[in-house]
Amino acid sequence: MPSTASPISKRRRRRPARSCEQCRRRKIRCNQDQPCAGCVRAREPMQCTYRDGNGSDAEVLARKASGPADKTTGLMPVSSGSRTQSEESQSSGRVLASYPRDQIAHRPLPVQKNKDIPPAPGFESRPANQARTSSPLVLSSSSTSIPPVIPRLRNVPEKTKLFGQTHWLHTAEKFPVSGKFHPVEVEPSFNDAKAELIEALNEARNLRFAMKNIGGAKLDEPIRDIPGTLPPKEKCDELIRCYFRTLEPLYRIVLIPSFWREYDRLWELQPVTPIPTVFLIKLTLILAIGTTFYKHASEADLKQSRQLAQTWIQNAQWWLTGPSEKSTYNLDGLQAFCLLLIARQTTFNCSGGTSWLSAGSLLRIAITMGLHRNPKLFPTLTPLHRELRARLWTTVLELSVQSCLDLALPLNLSPDGYDACLPLNYNDADIESGSQVVPAPMSTFTDASLQLLLAKSLPLRMEIVHLLNDFRKEQSYERALTLGAEIRAACREVAAFFHSYKDDGNDTNGGPELRPTEFHRKIMDIHIRRFTMFLHRDFMLRARADPRFYLSRKSCVEAAMVISSSGKDANLSLSLAEWGDMSRLALVGRGLFKCSLSFDATLVLALEVVTQLDDESAPQSKADALDEMAKAARAPLIQALECTREQLAHLIARGNTSLKRLLFVEAHLTQIQAMESGRPIKPAVYETVNKVLRSCVSVLREAWDAATPRETGGTMDAMTADFFPLDLLPGT
Repeated sequence: MPSTASPISKRRRRRPARSCEQCRRRKIRCNQDQPCAGCVRAREPMQCTYRDGNGSDAEVLARKASGPADKTTGLMPVSSGSRTQSEESQSSGRVLASYPRDQIAHRPLPVQKNKDIPPAPGFESRPANQARTSSPLVLSSSSTSIPPVIPRLRNVPEKTKLFGQTHWLHTAEKFPVSGKFHPVEVEPSFNDAKAELIEALNEARNLRFAMKNIGGAKLDEPIRDIPGTLPPKEKCDELIRCYFRTLEPLYRIVLIPSFWREYDRLWELQPVTPIPTVFLIKLTLILAIGTTFYKHASEADLKQSRQLAQTWIQNAQWWLTGPSEKSTYNLDGLQAFCLLLIARQTTFNCSGGTSWLSAGSLLRIAITMGLHRNPKLFPTLTPLHRELRARLWTTVLELSVQSCLDLALPLNLSPDGYDACLPLNYNDADIESGSQVVPAPMSTFTDASLQLLLAKSLPLRMEIVHLLNDFRKEQSYERALTLGAEIRAACREVAAFFHSYKDDGNDTNGGPELRPTEFHRKIMDIHIRRFTMFLHRDFMLRARADPRFYLSRKSCVEAAMVISSSGKDANLSLSLAEWGDMSRLALVGRGLFKCSLSFDATLVLALEVVTQLDDESAPQSKADALDEMAKAARAPLIQALECTREQLAHLIARGNTSLKRLLFVEAHLTQIQAMESGRPIKPAVYETVNKVLRSCVSVLREAWDAATPRETGGTMDAMTADFFPLDLLPGT
């Protein structure tokens, strides 16, 4: 008779282990965070893992996430097969073990199916495919998909803001020296910093906000005499040319010949013929954008132009949203709206820096005007109006997609939601001629060529935005690789176009008014590669723990390197009059228009270097040939960070009050140097940050003294108390 003795079972722990494996091995107290305090102090936050004693990776985590009240709740099964409950719980445990602990704690767990429970209201009549979209996440242990990023919310009386999937915070918190990111604060908390660091941080913040407040224009009512605010005609001519040679070729908004005719009429017949207000609004916005690229004769001239630009922008906002708002619902008003959004992102110290919040309104206005439909459906439209509507619709989509990427906003429009055609390859003079002109082939450069080149990848970029901001679905790694390959092909197409273009310099009649330059090549390349970087960034952050995501790590770092290297030849130590267009735009720009000084690209490069150093042997051990090769491979990344640091310091000296990027770059370079030499990281980083803050405070103090009249009785602290309460500062 065969033996019926059961096999010896493993000894079960009476109480599950709650400490991480690393703290249990070192026999130290664990605060059960992710990463825990012990692993952060030991510079091993990426290895902080939690298991119980018998090897079931996720039993403790699942119990902690779901709570003691419901022990049978598990993740929704992938398929509705005949799997037993024990099999499903084992599969769920394997899946949970592959996700960070903080994400599991925040993930809502679906309730098991029960025939007695009625469906939720609003879901009874939904098709199966739609119900699946709105259901909780389905996790599969064999899938390379990752869950959406858990958003952060800043909720204070002064400001409420959501930090979505593409926000820089999600990358910055991967650095151990950055500290924890409190959901209420934008910047890392320096709770354990020294008193002098807190003092320097408070002083720098107060100075920064005070300078922005005193330097900004405040318009309490619309300008009654807009022509009276215009500079001399010679300067206006040059400001308009600055806009036409930089941003107009990318965002086709106005027809150049008709614009010049109306502009000449302003100066020739101003006393006799009234100029429409809408044209004056468009003119002043174009002048405001032109101030960024204009070579000013003196600092006083520069300061006056910047103040005028802010005044014009605020006046345009008054006009668009004031009592005459209904009269702006036409193509002229839409042109002014597009110019306003661009001006608010490309001018110095413009109030309302998050100007892309208005892009949703711009898109809705364009749809109410029918720009999203095929112009051929409306036979009463003239060829000029059909082409103008096509150009404006493409510009509206560009601005909307760009804003959704910057703020992680959902794009409430898919490629199936419009049937408008792309603009034709016309010169502006051909459109206004009124005769039937055959569009030029795509190989022939016209005034519309750059917009058409950028619009080719627009549906692809829209799909990437939908993928990034869809918090109901996991991000598919395979889909990300496919989209990444397509967006890289778009970058190659842009490079091939500029390589084949030859400017013969002939300005014959009927030729293009706008010509491509190196500025356009760089800004278009940066624009498209930002989508590559954000597409792969979430996978890149997981690549160290999961080697399957190595291709995303490589693609993300390559995109960030190209973005950061686009401005390496700029010499910002020269006078401002000698700066190039890209450097001038980076000085004042936001979002895309930060150009090579993108904060997201800088963080990706710094994190890659830190990750490589963590993967190497201890610094005190003797380096072998592979270590030397790895050091040589990361040298270009460090050089790009050092170049960014130098350029950011020059921007602050030129009046840019944004200190965050410089502080992070300095901190990360110090961390890299400390890791290479084996020195303690936190003391070195805090010492560097304190030193840089003191230097920035000195620069800002000089600018404050120069901008503040001596007879002013109020102090800087008193002037900033109203709009920057001290209780928002960390450590106070």
